[in-house]
Amino acid sequence: MRAAVLPPRWPVPSARPRRQPRWVSRVAATLLPLAVGCRPTSSRAARAPASPSVTRWLVLAPHPDDEVLIAGGVLARAASEGAPLRVVVMTNGDDDCVHDGLTRERESLDGLAQLGVDAGRVSFLGYPDGALARLGRAPLATRRRMGGRCVEGYSTYGAHGQGGAEYHLVRFGGHAKYTRGAVVSDLATLLAEFRPTDVVTTHPLDTHPDHAATYALLRAAIERLAFAPRVHRAMVHNGDCWPIGVAPREPCPALPALPADATPPLPGRLLGYAPRERRLVPPSCASSDVSRNAKVRAIGAHRSQTRGLATSYLFGFARRDEVFFPETLERRGRRWLRRGSAVDDAVAPATLALRSGEAQALDHAPPLVVDAELPRGATAVSLEGDQGG
Repeated sequence: MRAAVLPPRWPVPSARPRRQPRWVSRVAATLLPLAVGCRPTSSRAARAPASPSVTRWLVLAPHPDDEVLIAGGVLARAASEGAPLRVVVMTNGDDDCVHDGLTRERESLDGLAQLGVDAGRVSFLGYPDGALARLGRAPLATRRRMGGRCVEGYSTYGAHGQGGAEYHLVRFGGHAKYTRGAVVSDLATLLAEFRPTDVVTTHPLDTHPDHAATYALLRAAIERLAFAPRVHRAMVHNGDCWPIGVAPREPCPALPALPADATPPLPGRLLGYAPRERRLVPPSCASSDVSRNAKVRAIGAHRSQTRGLATSYLFGFARRDEVFFPETLERRGRRWLRRGSAVDDAVAPATLALRSGEAQALDHAPPLVVDAELPRGATAVSLEGDQGG
């Protein structure tokens, strides 16, 4: 039976002047030069300034597509409300030339446009796909990657998003070598510039090494700051087929999007690890008509990953809610540590469980404890809008 093809993307979609008194003209002539550097750069910037308590969302994704899988609803709601938001993508998803990194950048922008997020709010860092967990002090050796063509590369690259290039080139005028120091510095600079109140990223127990490393690198960047945002950790990989099945590897069950269903419990080793935060997606992402559902369309924009099929398991992330494991960090001495933690995060290095079942130490990471308590029967709360985690 031939698989159904995802429907095409929907398009994102005089009175006579009064004469002013002379004193008005003189005042305007005095004040105009002072206002030159303060003009809004977009129609969104022209809105009334946000109150100090407004939530400022930053979504940090390991690869193009993770941003819409874990936080499409969060982004759609923030964009519709005109809230400050940024999307940062760590790699271009181009490991060993399997996919074209520039194509994946474009897919990411196309997907975010379905949610109302414009390219000026997106930064691609261009660090090595499949190797974030191996970044250290010394630069990585050259790697096969594809950005238009398959080449050997050893530094960041990109051609889309804010500034039309990868973040390091736009911000500092040159490419960055593949080192831990470079990516942590880029993240710390981004955080200091945007000052998010809340960051959504992948969970340290995610079985994809890049996903676990992204969390560890974020924590390393926060150590350089005088403030710490709330962190909302999200799971993508717990076996290849969650959230539509428990198969450890692809091929996954062929199921359509399930926008009316809640996100299911985690299977296997994390069965009973209940998220403490469920955020309802906005109406634009809750429609049962998948051709009009913004999150379904956003996922569908990643054609290199869905293969253009409406039955891709990635559409299993289009649910009525998005679930997170939130944490609030607090100062203890010179470190930012998890509030309420009974164990000092500095007692053990972070480790991650690879898909092979082996454990790999994250030597590049700041000391962290990523072992999770598994509170069976815990009650998750439903959150709608910008409530704190």
